[in-house]
Parts: sequence; structure tokens; C-alpha cells
Amino acid sequence: METIKLLPKYINKSFNSQSQFDKWLAKTSHKQLILDDFGQDMTKIWVAETGEILHCNFHAAIYNGRFINMAKLEEFSPLEILESGQWVRKTTLLVDEIVAK
Repeated sequence: METIKLLPKYINKSFNSQSQFDKWLAKTSHKQLILDDFGQDMTKIWVAETGEILHCNFHAAIYNGRFINMAKLEEFSPLEILESGQWVRKTTLLVDEIVAK
């Protein structure tokens, strides 16, 4: 199985204010993903066109800079996140809605 290598572009961005961050996120986001609530804390993810996770409403320190498999992204399906060079299906991260920006 081939190892996939993607390098995050936005992981080290810093901002001077919440307002500056909000404007950047609105401009840079390609899609916002709303997840089904199975009791997990993370329910929203903002994603760049490349699939890079820009921000999530919980666990941002864990997920920011990781990649979502955009080719397999669809509503009512689990996310696939790149981990150690392989796409891993996250059954507890079920996409409820995809909001295009």
C-alpha cells in the first residue's frame, strides 16, 4: 500500500485577534463540515480546498493541519483522515451536512 504524503500549509498561522482569525477562516475555508452528534465534542470542521483541516470547534490542537480525503467526502458518510500516510475511516465522525463556501 502506497504511503500518501501531504504537507500542511496553514498549521503555523497565527493571528492578532479573534476578528482577524474569523476573517481568515471565512476567506480560506472551502467547506464547513457539520458532524452528527454522537456525544463527541467536535461537531464542526472547516476545510481548505486541499482537504487540510483549518479549524474545528473542539480538539483543534489535534486535528488542525491534518487532511480529509476530499474524494470520499459526502454527507451521511464517515470522514477519512490521513494518519501515518494512510486514509483512516473515522466511524465516529459522520458527516451530517457539507456547507460549501
